[in-house]
Amino acid sequence: MMVRYDEEWRKGLSESLKKVPHTKEWNEKVARSLTGRHHSEESKRKMSISQKGHKVSDKTRKKMSISGKGKHSKGHAQSEETKRKISIANKGASNPMFGVKMSQISRNRMRIAHTGVPLLEHHRQAIKKSRSSELFLDRVREARSKQVFPLKDTSIEIKVQEWLDVCKVPYIKHKVFKIGKFYHQVDMFVPSSNIAIECDGKYWHSLPGAKEKDKRIDEILKDQNVQVIRLSEDEINSDSFGEILDVLLIR
Repeated sequence: MMVRYDEEWRKGLSESLKKVPHTKEWNEKVARSLTGRHHSEESKRKMSISQKGHKVSDKTRKKMSISGKGKHSKGHAQSEETKRKISIANKGASNPMFGVKMSQISRNRMRIAHTGVPLLEHHRQAIKKSRSSELFLDRVREARSKQVFPLKDTSIEIKVQEWLDVCKVPYIKHKVFKIGKFYHQVDMFVPSSNIAIECDGKYWHSLPGAKEKDKRIDEILKDQNVQVIRLSEDEINSDSFGEILDVLLIR
């Protein structure tokens, strides 16, 4: 038979427990007595309802902060298995922030709260380590490969594009190719003949090391069965490039 206690009895029990000195030994004894026990779903629901709308005072928050400092993370390294379990438990819909979009007010509050707050040394080291990993660098390279630099085509690129349009030669602008660990965008790529057209401006392609870099790119693309046609700025501006492309693409 289940005994149900009324509200008056509960309050009396609560008041009597407040008078009991909660020593370290007493707390440890209680903790040992609860080890291995789990609340039923009904108990969890009742506890949740009882705590709704309950606000913790600043004094209590401070006590909780002080009591918890150094207990969980200081000098304690989580095992890989524990990290894996935490990661799985927080993925997708299990994460309490899943699908939650923060308002601009919340974003501003977070920004202000973190402004001027120096990072701890172990946080700095963790960030530095994560950003130097090969996986992170590969993600950055892949993301950058989808960006077009410069934002606008140069005058010599536009001139070659207009020639291709007039001759009705289909082409792809800024097609990305993987060059070793890195990515490279060719100015124009003609899929029908597997030809990449590079419009080399005087300034950038006369810098130290530029010719060696261009040569390395050409060799790697050749291994990928892509023929590279390099047109200098002088050739494009003098309209002599049309004869070169006419031989390779039209005839």
